[in-house]
Amino acid sequence: MRRAWMWIVLGTALLAAGCPQPIEPVVGDSIGPLPAPASQPAAPTATKPGGPARGGLHRPLSADEENELLSVVKKFKEADHNRLVDLKATDPAQYRAQMRLMWIWYGEWKTLPAPVQDAYWALREAKADSAGALVQLSGETNAANREKLLARLRQAQGREFDALQVIQTQWAEEFAQRITKLQGEIDIRRKGLETMRTELKARQGDREKILEGKVNSLLKNPPTSQPAF
Repeated sequence: MRRAWMWIVLGTALLAAGCPQPIEPVVGDSIGPLPAPASQPAAPTATKPGGPARGGLHRPLSADEENELLSVVKKFKEADHNRLVDLKATDPAQYRAQMRLMWIWYGEWKTLPAPVQDAYWALREAKADSAGALVQLSGETNAANREKLLARLRQAQGREFDALQVIQTQWAEEFAQRITKLQGEIDIRRKGLETMRTELKARQGDREKILEGKVNSLLKNPPTSQPAF
């Protein structure tokens, strides 16, 4: 069965040593979950090359998968890529664990349209910049420096707003596709119901004829055993 009501849960990408964290459900201006694209196949029950099954990846990544994931991280944030490379050298077990988690996130992220993929990374950067500005503001007393930090915070919030608009517009469009698909299925079932009612009404009108045919059939071919109930 297709994932009709399963939301794609992606990271806001506040990378903890390179590992994106999951997005929270939509509340106010926070990020909304994206419905799976209408053309997306059923969720696989086993891990396939190019994307993991939902629910976890209980094996090490292959060399090709590892390189694919690292190249994407490097494309969007080279510092996170370098942090992962360092982690591989200093703590291989933690590196493998984080890469498995990232691969699950990545397997869903890469099914999104390119503008939405970019928007998630832009959102990650905006949130990180906002957090950094707020930390500096908390300890800054110089008025001129505070104004610069406030300007930085406003710019970051603007980028966050723009990224959210792209993400939530995609959410709205795909949700509309879901509604259209469901409406089509409802229409088909409504026509089937109307056909059933028409047939039942016709059978009621032919009741005596149907009963006479049934009796004649039983007389010609009587049952060889008693009914079980």
